[in-house]
Order: sequence, then C-alpha cells, then structure tokens
Amino acid sequence: MQNNKVRNFCSIAIFCFVALFFAQNLHAGDNQGGIKQFQQKFAINNLNGVIILVGLSSDAKEIQKLFNITIDEVKRVYGLLDASDRNSEVSKVNSSAGDIKGVKVSWQVLEAFKTAYKLSEWTDGVFDIVANGNNYRSISFDDKSSMVALRKDNARVSFDHLIEGLLADYIVTMIKAANMENVLVKVGNVFRGTGQSINGTWKVEVQEYFATDVQHVLKLSIIDSGLSAISVTDPKYVNLLNHRTGQNTRPDCKGAVIIMNEAALAEGVAYAAFAMGFDEGVKFLEKFNKARGLLVDSHGQFYKTKGM
Repeated sequence: MQNNKVRNFCSIAIFCFVALFFAQNLHAGDNQGGIKQFQQKFAINNLNGVIILVGLSSDAKEIQKLFNITIDEVKRVYGLLDASDRNSEVSKVNSSAGDIKGVKVSWQVLEAFKTAYKLSEWTDGVFDIVANGNNYRSISFDDKSSMVALRKDNARVSFDHLIEGLLADYIVTMIKAANMENVLVKVGNVFRGTGQSINGTWKVEVQEYFATDVQHVLKLSIIDSGLSAISVTDPKYVNLLNHRTGQNTRPDCKGAVIIMNEAALAEGVAYAAFAMGFDEGVKFLEKFNKARGLLVDSHGQFYKTKGM
C-alpha cells in the first residue's frame, strides 16, 4: 500500500473531526422529481446519531414510520449489547464465564462477537473486547447453535469501543431491507453510508486546526463504506488500553481516520491504529490492505494511505 507523509506542519492545537458536510447534502424542500432528503436524529443513552435518507416526498409518512421502527429496533439491539445492563445478552455471557456451554444469543449479538474476534486477529490483539487479564482467544462461538462462551472464569467482555460501528451498520441493513438504497448514518464519531445524496456521493468533512490557525480540510467520500474518526480531544480516547501489551497509555497519536467496507470494522481498526501509537500504527496500515487511513502524530506529521 502506498502512502503519503507530510512532515512540515506546525504542532496541532486541536485535532477535531466535525460532523457531516451538510452544506451540499441537506435541503428543506423538494428537489427535482419530488425527491427529498429526510433526516431523523436519535439518542441512545450517551450516544447521539442521525439518519439521512433519500426518498419521494409523497412517501414522507411511510419514511417517518421507517425511522421510528428502525430507531426502536436499534435501541433494542443496543440493550442486548450493553454490558452495563445486567439483563443484556452480553451480561449473561459474562455471568456464564467458565461454562464451556455458554449462552444462546440473538444473531445480532453473535455477529458482534464474530466481528470483534476478527478485529482482534487482524490487529494481533491490540483491539480486544475481553478484559480482566484475558484475551479474545477465551471466546468461543457456534454459528449453528448461536451460542457464545467465555472459557476463562474471570473473563469479561464489553463492546464500548465497537458499539457505534455495530449500530451504524445495523441501521443501514434495516433501511436497505425496506428497499431504501440511499442512506447515510452517523452514530457518535462513526459513519456508514450507501448509495448517494441528492447531489451525488455522500461526503464527510474532516477538519484539522493547527497552531498557526491554518485549517486543513479533507472531504471524504462514503461509497458503500464506513468511516471511524478518533481524536485525542475526545475524553473517551485520551487513555486507551493496548490489549496486546496490557499497558494503558496515552497514545502519541492526535487522531485517526479509517475507512472500510463496514463501520464496525473501521471503528475497531481505528482504535487499534490509535492505541499502537503513530509509528507502529503507520507500519500496521502499510501492511494492512483492507483499509484507507489517516494518522496524525503529536508533532503534526501526517500519514495517509493511498486514496485518502
């Protein structure tokens, strides 16, 4: 994978990832042919999101129903994955740790475990949903029976650093099942899009502000793909656990942006590249051929893969 390193920027004062580039995408009225972009905001506990889809003005009532059904369903799935809820399926898996038979889970939870396991393999364990001194190898699952088990007594799992991408992907799946092909979803700092807006390809705007007040902007296309943006200005990412080393460190990265074919995969890879630190993160992305990415170190040096 080719790369492009830009070294002569001033130190970063703030590295922030700003929401959607709405200037060209959202219109209050109808566009040609009676086509309109519809927007619905939602919140699940501390997660804020928005769904934008393209449809006919005459279908406004049905589209609102679709929004309502989708949001209710994604809240239900969030409840299944929420390890802080003792009644969730993930909590039941945690409670059964050490029982090799495990717990029967819904297909959404099974797929979440499979995605997390894949990410841990790709990142050599830097990303891992398993805590308490254990790792992803203590997870076992059975597709046929939809069973998930933790083989170690004290193993515990949490999807806190994957939930945004999982929900974004699930929302797009539900919208597409209703034969709506043009949709963009934002959950937290994760995006997932398919199709296009009224005016063309969905765009996400990434802004970097430097100490010299110079603004560098990337407008990234979301073409049937997911994007995850991590910034050290977000308290959630100030201290990340590198699960491979077991060290809870303050990364020397200031930010990471990853684009992949699924939002959950992008979120997990962004976490790993960020937690590795800039130098190791660059080496990882140079060898990893499944993602486009951008990393920024504490001195303002950029690394960009081909296509960013």
